[in-house]
Formats: sequence, structure tokens, C-alpha cells
Amino acid sequence: MTDDFLHPTPEYDAADWEQRQYADGDGQPLEVTLERFYWLHLDWYDEKGFLFSEGGLSKMVVRLERDRGPESLDDALRMFVDHWMIPTAVRSGFPPFDQLDEEARLEMTRDAEIFSD
Repeated sequence: MTDDFLHPTPEYDAADWEQRQYADGDGQPLEVTLERFYWLHLDWYDEKGFLFSEGGLSKMVVRLERDRGPESLDDALRMFVDHWMIPTAVRSGFPPFDQLDEEARLEMTRDAEIFSD
């Protein structure tokens, strides 16, 4: 891995949030308000092409809005980052997680098992 794939490790700050707007499949606005912590992760994955199969971040947001369960769109995105994106990066050994052995990486992601294959 190169430093190009240095996974973001920002501090979580519940008071630092940002609102963005996307258009749903019918062109209606979808407002998404997340802590900056989550936007940093979502933007990084989008920039690195990891959301390519989703059609990019904006199409993923629209799909999540359409397919989500009873949780809000904001919470669905938080869950995706917390239980899929970050654990996948940890398990894959993206820097800075490449400094940890496999056992430590697996232990860090045990709470995300509901999304594992």
C-alpha cells in the first residue's frame, strides 16, 4: 500500500457537522446532515474509487434513501461507515492499520460482524 491509501483517522466531534444536498431519483432534494467525521470518510472512499460499484457517493446516497429500513438516511450512512467502510479498511490493512497484526485488526472489527460476508 502507498500513502495514497492512508485511511483518514479524524477525531469524532459531535458538534462539527455539515449538511449536503443530493437529488433523489425524482429530482427531489435529499438533505443529509452528518458529523464531519463521516463526511471525511465518505469523501475519501469516493475519491479513491471505492464507491465506483455504487456509482459514486451521490448515487450511493440515493440508493440508500430508496433501500434503507426504518432508520433515517443520516443514520443509514453512519451505519455504513461504522460497520462496513472502517472495518473493511482495518481488516484490509490500509495504512495506518497496516502497523497492526491480523489478530489485532480482527479484534478491532468484531462489532461490525453483522456486515461481514
